[in-house]
Parts: sequence; structure tokens; C-alpha cells
Amino acid sequence: MTEKAEFFYQAMRFTPILGVLDLLLILHFCTSWYRSAKKTGWKVDIWYLTLFLGAFQSILLLYPFNASIYNYKFTHGLIDNIMPFVDQAFLISVLGYICIWAGRFTYDFTKGKFPLIAIFQCAQPFHRMIEKNIKSKKAFLFLILGTVFLGLIILGIQFGHGEFFNGRRFFLSSPKFRPLFNATISIIPIAFCFASYRFVQYKEKSGIAILFILSLLSLFSGVRSIFVGGMVWLFLLKAFYQEGRVSLKKIAFIFFLFFFIAVTLTNIREGNYDVKQAFVSFFINFFYGNNFSDTRDFAWILSCWDEEYLYGKSYLAGLISFIPRSWSSFRETWSISMYTNSLTGFSSDIMPGLRPGLFGESYLNFGLFGVALFGWVFGFALRYADVKIKMFISASKDLIKGYSHGLVFSLISCLAVTAAVWGFYIFILINLAMVLFREKTPLYCKT
Repeated sequence: MTEKAEFFYQAMRFTPILGVLDLLLILHFCTSWYRSAKKTGWKVDIWYLTLFLGAFQSILLLYPFNASIYNYKFTHGLIDNIMPFVDQAFLISVLGYICIWAGRFTYDFTKGKFPLIAIFQCAQPFHRMIEKNIKSKKAFLFLILGTVFLGLIILGIQFGHGEFFNGRRFFLSSPKFRPLFNATISIIPIAFCFASYRFVQYKEKSGIAILFILSLLSLFSGVRSIFVGGMVWLFLLKAFYQEGRVSLKKIAFIFFLFFFIAVTLTNIREGNYDVKQAFVSFFINFFYGNNFSDTRDFAWILSCWDEEYLYGKSYLAGLISFIPRSWSSFRETWSISMYTNSLTGFSSDIMPGLRPGLFGESYLNFGLFGVALFGWVFGFALRYADVKIKMFISASKDLIKGYSHGLVFSLISCLAVTAAVWGFYIFILINLAMVLFREKTPLYCKT
């Protein structure tokens, strides 16, 4: 095993040469963002935001902390078994990260005319459908009322069983109600997202009440990421609408505030109501907790893996996620959460599965080739979405139209961890249902 460098009483523990590589990639990200922001004026855009949230934090920033002994509590005392695989998980993830940039280069070099663009062109009818659905008052009202109705049913069930702040725990252990819960928590983010776009673009006063109600539903459901992610996304949408011109201090404050809220909500969910303790938990959870632990958890999976590639089994299980697991032995065995829980010894009744990060599932299926291919396609699709949203905002302040062109990227993102494909199916079904409730006028017009 390669000798580790240790700092601050083993709070940081990493392989020196990989630490240098990590630092170089961090510097590249920061300088690339700075040049882009100075050239375009966009301090916040889809490209850098997605890489920051999906890769910079979990892969680059936290690599020096992933093998630290302070992960002991969060890995159930298994950090010594996991540590030898942290470097492997990091290098696999770095390959995928570099290929994301290669995907961007391909898009820019070919000016978006690479043959892969045909997929995006075929999706144009769906782009228009999503745009019209969000802009239609009647379709939007149908979505909100349907979401609130399902949310109240969920609350009624969990309150009836004595669960008030952690409905997720109850429903995960209840096969009878789990499909309804999964559907509801997949619909709430869609409703929150659509409400946020309308609020930012049309400045509807009713949007505040709608967002407040949806926030309450997400908080009581025990899925804090819906609330925290939704509120951060609302702030970022306002930044996009201003063409990325926003104070970086304000961005840092917003991220700090809502991550602190997420940690506090975790404490409440676990029965700890001491707010002061949340300040201590904040730093511990950031560096060693389970919020950004994708690379460490990927290493955890690798430490238990038998090195037998899945050759697409988990992808197929994800694509048929509309079939309940109790009806499908294939999904019961090969869906990514069930497979990783089986490897690591967790019960799927209480554990949704370790997060293998952006590239864990592609590696488990097809090795380094799968990682490189997925990273390249991901980067190409992300760049397409980034260009389109900037184009429509700059040309006509049409945030909604720009957002609708991110559909293909959303699908590809779900393939990072195919447990999310279920949510994509819900998204398509909701939009098809909204078509039936549209206003007669094709697009919403502000009067």
C-alpha cells in the first residue's frame, strides 16, 4: 500500500502524488471558471455549477479527507478496510471528470454539430411540451393541486403511524406504501422546480405560498434534500435570470446557510434538537459525513466488490424501474441500490444504498471504458444545456425555454446512478398529464 501523507492529527490522509494531481485539477477548475466569468460576465452558469456540485466537492475538494480516521463513525468503523481503495475510487473518478471536459471540447470544437447532436434534435418536441406546460396556468395548477393532494395522503399515513419528521424511514420499511411515497417525493421536486421557474420569470405573488407549502411537505417527508436543494435552486435561478451576475459572497452565504440547515434537519430527524450542536456537526458532516461522501462511499463499494462487471445489468434494472421490485426478481437483485447494499451488507429496508458518485455505476458495469464514455457524453450534454439556457436568457429573458432544452442532459444525469431513472419517468408522465390541462392559448402571456 502506498505510504500516506498525514496532516492535522490524521484529519487529512492521502497519497502525496495524487494530492498534487488533485491540487492541479482544483487550480484548473478555479482558473477556468475565472477566465469564463471575466469573459462572459456569467459568474454562475450551468456548466460550472454542475461540475462544482457534482464533482468539485465530492471528488476534488474532499479527496484528502476521504481516508482520514475521522470517517470512522460514518463508515461503521470500517475506514481501515475502505482506505486502501480510496485512491482507486479517486483515480476512476478523475478519469471521468477529465472526459467531461473532453465532451465540452467536442461540443465547442464542432460548434455543436457533432453527430451526437441528433439526439437533442429528436428531443425538440419534448422541449416545446415542457415549455408550454410550465407556461400554462391551468396545467401548472393541476400539477400543484395533485402534488399537494399526494403530499397530504403521505403525511396522513406517516402521522397515523407516529412518524412526524422522518417519513422516509417509515416508508422504506413498508413495501405496501413505499411505491406511493417514492412517487410523491419524485413529484414534489418537479412541482417545486416548475413553481420556481414561474416565480422568477413572471414574479407571481402566489408563487411564495406555493413554494412554502411544497417546502413543508418535503420537510415532513424526511427527504431534506428536496427542501434544501429546492431553495438553493430558486436562488440560482434568480442568478441565471440576471445572466449570472451575482455577488460571490452572497452565493457562498446561501450555500453555507442551506447546508447548515440540512445538517440541523438531520439532527432533528435523529431526535437531536440541540441547535448549538449543529455548529459542531456542520464541519464534521461536511468533511467526513454522508452529504458529499461519494468518492469515499465508492471506495467502500470497491472494498467489497468481487471485480465481476455487471455488463449493463444495473442499467437495465434502472430502465425497468416502473416495475415494483417486489414484482421483479431481476430488479430485486440488480438495481444499483440493491446490488450495493448486498455487497456492503446493508438492509435495503432501511438503507437506500451507498452513493457511488458520478462514475461508480458506469465503472461497475463496464470498467474504465464505461467511465470514459459516460463522462464524455455527460460533458457534451451539459455543454449543450449551458449554451441553450444562456442563449435564451440573453436573447429574450426566457428562462423557462432555456430550461426545457436540458431534458436530454437530465436523462443522462439519471444514468450516473440509475435509481434516479424512476424520477425521470415520473417527470415525463407528469408532463404528458399536464398536456391535457393546458390553456387553449399555446403560451402563457403576462397581462
